[in-house]
Amino acid sequence: MKDSQTDKPLRGEYELALGGAFEFPDGWRTYEGVRWSRFPDGIADERTKREILLVSNIVTRVGLPLHATDDPALEALGNTLVRFLQQRDEKIFESEAMRSFEEGWEALMKSLDAAGVDDRLSRKDVEDASNMIRGQFVDSARGVLAQAEVLGVDFSGAEITLKDATGDHPYMRGGYGVVDGITAGPLRFTFSVKSNQKSNAGHPVAGEYTLTTSRGQRGPNRWTIEDKIRWERFPEGLLGEKELADLVWALPGADG
Repeated sequence: MKDSQTDKPLRGEYELALGGAFEFPDGWRTYEGVRWSRFPDGIADERTKREILLVSNIVTRVGLPLHATDDPALEALGNTLVRFLQQRDEKIFESEAMRSFEEGWEALMKSLDAAGVDDRLSRKDVEDASNMIRGQFVDSARGVLAQAEVLGVDFSGAEITLKDATGDHPYMRGGYGVVDGITAGPLRFTFSVKSNQKSNAGHPVAGEYTLTTSRGQRGPNRWTIEDKIRWERFPEGLLGEKELADLVWALPGADG
């Protein structure tokens, strides 16, 4: 047998995997679904192979986090945050690290359609609520930059590399074997910073920094941040008591 479009042979070993299943008197029944877990060499494109591997990692490594090496899309989100820090531009965070309203609206309608829900809020009501929540996320990103400025940490001239991006407790909310809709949290992004600079307090700024958010979501093509973002870790020795106090006051709204 050959593929009608590519004229490539379809012979080889294929593998299907079932989700959770129960045994009944007349046989086994799955309560999650079925997915492809293997194709013969040369059948699937690179994206399909990566998605199969991602799902397999979630299913077989229960309780373990995802890493940047498990999904290039998670690594890409981490590199977006590198540019956000270096360019000190919350617009990068808003446009590239967050879902747009249109993406959120489309996902909401899809889930309501699947659930057969007819009684729905108006688009305007949903958009108003979305804008308020998105504003809080952008404020948190602004706070991340403000705290770095208060400390005297200038990332614009530093060499920043993504050491790892991790997502705890990954879950396939879109259905068994479906990449679109995978959630994980918290997400953590650890960066290695090389710089000869010193902070306002005279401490070296080089070292490892970690940003975190409580929740992220995987779409068809990318991961997005679904909550406020904050610093979780600074290099050892960078913060003293005064610096810790200054960080609190640097957050948006901290002055009352």
